[in-house]
Amino acid sequence: MNIFIVGSAPKFEIPKDKIDLVVTGNGAAERAYQIEDLKKIKRYAITTHGEFIKNMQVRNKVLNSNSDKIISRCGDISSYLNFKIDNSNYELISQKKQLKIQSTVLENSFLDLFFSKLKYEENIINKLKHIKKLTYHFLGASTGLFAAIYCLTKYPNANIFISGLSFYGGPRYYKVGKITTKGDVLADDSMRLGRGRVDSYILSKIKAKFKNRIKIIT
Repeated sequence: MNIFIVGSAPKFEIPKDKIDLVVTGNGAAERAYQIEDLKKIKRYAITTHGEFIKNMQVRNKVLNSNSDKIISRCGDISSYLNFKIDNSNYELISQKKQLKIQSTVLENSFLDLFFSKLKYEENIINKLKHIKKLTYHFLGASTGLFAAIYCLTKYPNANIFISGLSFYGGPRYYKVGKITTKGDVLADDSMRLGRGRVDSYILSKIKAKFKNRIKIIT
């Protein structure tokens, strides 16, 4: 089985191998729906509760993607969905469960997740402030990388192809940004760079038996 993880970075390429399942992160759900070769394949859209609720751009892209299944982590979004929900088309992954999924593939389990968050900020004062936030808001990997980790654990025999994920930060293909409480997106490259550092660290700590199944297309 070959699974294709689609992210929102501007640089993006479709693998030449036959793909059996497409899994997208947040706004990239739209990208997979708009590309004819991917549109015909079964597609799952993974979104994070906070991003989906606050960012209208992301919410609309997920809702309009006609994905076969929507997966929400860290919060229930079922009241926003415009179809009859059952186990085949909607999955809710709790805060605790999504951290457990990530810990499963890491060399030092949850410890690697904790240290990854120290990479988000560069100076010591901001690092301490960020650690304080973890007491009530601990996601770990970005939604795109989480999609890959989710598939590594759920489909133990699958090959995971990744494109459109940036492990150094940078813009999304549709817009850059930090989400405000109004759902607008403002330019804030520092947030994206911090997220890139976190993902890069997490990727480096994935156990070899899982990492050997990942192919990043650049």
